[in-house]
Formats: sequence, C-alpha cells, structure tokens
Amino acid sequence: MLKISIRILVIFLHLVLVFIHESFPKHWIVKTLPITFTSPFQPNNIKQICSLISEESSKEKNLCLTYPNMMVSIVYGAKLGLVECAQQFKYERWNCTFNKSFPKIMTNHLHEMTTRSVKETAFLFSIWSSGVVYSITNSCSKGDLKECYCDPQRHGQDKDNVGDFTWGGCSDHIKFGMKVSTIFLDNYDRKDQTGQALMNQHNNRVGRRVVWKTRLKKCKCHGVSGACSLRTCWQRMNDFRRIGDMLKKLYNKPQKVTYNPFQKSLTFSKNRFRRPSKKKLVYIDNSQDYCIQDPSIGHPGTGGRECNYTSSQHDSCQELCCHRGHLTYEMVVEENCDCKFFWCCEVRCKICRRKVFVYRCKHLE
Repeated sequence: MLKISIRILVIFLHLVLVFIHESFPKHWIVKTLPITFTSPFQPNNIKQICSLISEESSKEKNLCLTYPNMMVSIVYGAKLGLVECAQQFKYERWNCTFNKSFPKIMTNHLHEMTTRSVKETAFLFSIWSSGVVYSITNSCSKGDLKECYCDPQRHGQDKDNVGDFTWGGCSDHIKFGMKVSTIFLDNYDRKDQTGQALMNQHNNRVGRRVVWKTRLKKCKCHGVSGACSLRTCWQRMNDFRRIGDMLKKLYNKPQKVTYNPFQKSLTFSKNRFRRPSKKKLVYIDNSQDYCIQDPSIGHPGTGGRECNYTSSQHDSCQELCCHRGHLTYEMVVEENCDCKFFWCCEVRCKICRRKVFVYRCKHLE
C-alpha cells in the first residue's frame, strides 16, 4: 500500500513539474537553433524564424522581419556558439551535445537546459552571446549587412606604447555587434526579472565583454628597407576558439550568487552585500555530477564514453567514468607509412597495421 502511495505521489510530482516546465516560455534561440542543423535557411524565408521568436507585437519580431539578413547572421552566431560549446566540453562529463537530427527533441532538451540556473547554463548563454557578436561583426566587415560596415571610430592618427600610427583598412565594428546582441538576447529576459533572467543577462554581458577584451590590433609597417617608421593599424576580433577558451576558464571559476526578490538583484552568496563581478560567470544552483543519464536534457551519461587512460585531467578514465571503472578494447588500425616521393609527381606509401588500446567507461549496473 505504501509503495502504491509513493508511486502515485511520484507521478503527481512529475505532472506538476511538467506543468511548471511548460509554463516557462521557450527562448527564441531554443526555438530557432535546431532548424540551422537540419536545413539551411536564407533571408527570403526568414519568416519561418521570425514566427518562432515571439508574439506579433514584439519588438524583436518586428526587427526580425525588417532586417532579415541581420537575423540570419544572429541565428548563425548562436549556432557558432553551440558548436564551440561542444568543442570546449568534449572531454567533460557534460559534453554539450544535443540531438541535432530531430529538431523537436533538440528544442525540448535545450529548453530544459536553459531553464536551469547551473554553471553549464551560464556558459551556454555567454557563448551564445559572444557568438552573435562575432557573427554580426564579421557580417559588417564583409559588407553583408547594409546597416553597418567598418568601425567609424577607427580612423585618423592614434598612439600606443610603440608610438604613433594611423588607423587604416577596415576595423571590425565590434561595438555594433555587441549592441545587436544586447537587443536580441537581453530584451527577452528583461520581461521577467527573476533570478534566472538576471543570471542570463549577466552571463550574456560576460560573453560580449570577452569578445571586446580579447580583440587584437593588427599593424603593417611602412618604411625604407623594412623600417617601421610608419604604421597602419586596424582592429580585429580574436579567433572564436580563443574566445571559447577564455569563457571556459571563466566557467571553471564561476561565482555562486543568490537572488534577492525584494531588490530584484543578484548578490554574492558568500557576501550578501556584494554584487557579483562583471568579469565572472554566475550561477545560482549547484550542478548534478552528470555521471548518469538525464533524459530531460538529452544527456546520455558517461557510460560508453572513450576516456584517456594516461590523463589526470577531466578526460581521465577515473574522472570521466565517475570511478565506475572502464573497459579496455584492443583494435588494429591501418595507416600510411614509409612514404616515398617519385618524380613527378607521385607519393607512394605502404599500409602499416598497428595495435592500439581504446578505453571506454563502464555503464552503471
């Protein structure tokens, strides 16, 4: 009788959680991203994207319909962020992978992930935000958007610690990309000043800040015999991989915050009178260990994942396999060897075979 009562209670709680989950509106990124992985879209069918953003009267939807080329760049920027997320976490227990073959399933998993207040969600929003900045800025520099071009402030004479130089060429208009990212990402969460919304806004700003802080100044010297008596310089964004690396470092050292419902603000958990640093990613709830399967976010657990037997980092068999142990497989691989060049113009190689060992995490028994 007790078992039946507990089972009924569990079912009831599950239904309540489903109702609460469905009451949270899906972020427009969550609705649109899956489409980019299954079928390419162009400005002429941007209405499909705009229809997913919000209600008819929304500011974001009107902007979407008015600037279709910009919207394509924004969505692909978010896609760039998600691809980089998978790259940064490929050796972690949570590896930021989603089922890209089935848009509806991917949408549900992304939605569940974005309704959590954990540090993985913090990274997702920051990498999406920086991806949008990066994509829009690139589109401006390439002349793909009529609303922007090069940075108008990077012109004329200037000075740095090396000496005088002249701004020339086409400097990336990063500030414009940051502005667009703010409009399309932050406005969504400004409608609801909950702890989750404030956390997302903060991490969006961190993502944009990293793009700005990692920017580069490229220079070319002019002068007789290679002398650098005159310099022409221009501003460039850093490689997106470097931006991802920086955000991953911030993910490894985030700040835990608490939501103050009276002041509608976030405060540092260790000091309620201190606001979180604008340089840090923030989170509210502790993460699960991601050792076992979590179907709600499409996480398969770590069972069956390949691990590094000799590593002491996150990809080590001990860490990745959650101390459950691993299985060792012996495989034979074929590769080119003893390659020789023959005139002209051919390279001939032998096929060599060698044994390798592959280590995979045990499944939870």
